[in-house]
Amino acid sequence: MLNTNVTPSTAPAPSSYTTSRPTGEFSTMELPSIAVPKVRGEVGGKYFTRVSFFQEKNKHSATNYGRGIVVPVNTEVEVVALKKKLFTLRIIETGQEISIINIPNFTGHTTESLTENYLSSEKTPLEKLPEGLRASVLAGQLRLGMTKEIAIAARGYPPVHVTPSTDGDRWVYWSNRFAQQTVVFSDDRITEGRGIY
Repeated sequence: MLNTNVTPSTAPAPSSYTTSRPTGEFSTMELPSIAVPKVRGEVGGKYFTRVSFFQEKNKHSATNYGRGIVVPVNTEVEVVALKKKLFTLRIIETGQEISIINIPNFTGHTTESLTENYLSSEKTPLEKLPEGLRASVLAGQLRLGMTKEIAIAARGYPPVHVTPSTDGDRWVYWSNRFAQQTVVFSDDRITEGRGIY
């Protein structure tokens, strides 16, 4: 399932955002914690991805655009390069190398500290999640009713220049360089967002 093409929805954004309970399939379910420890990547180290992220032409901008081919959470990788502006992961199963490009103004991180947002020494326990939610996390898709923790596993961290803290209830992701996706939370659950069902 490594080379799954996922195209962001083009559904129109809601005209206003309100704090309401999510109405999706997972909104009333008790959802478990799936947090795994962050680790700082080192060249030669082998890890698991702790978030799903998208790559195009073997590159992923840490601004975290939502287009291209998904690299799912729990992909086993090796850090093969760690430079000032990027780090490179080799996917163990396929040998494919993907460079994660760091733009500190958008990530709020040095490249070394950015590796912690992507890597863990343990697999994320997706088996704790309902099947439909697990599939969405692996596909890099947000769903109504997801907790913040599960949303990060599914889509990674939103860029800090528009979402300074994930403690807030309004996150903004970029679908591409020109299109944003605003995600609204209430009581730690996604309640609204363009293209989220």
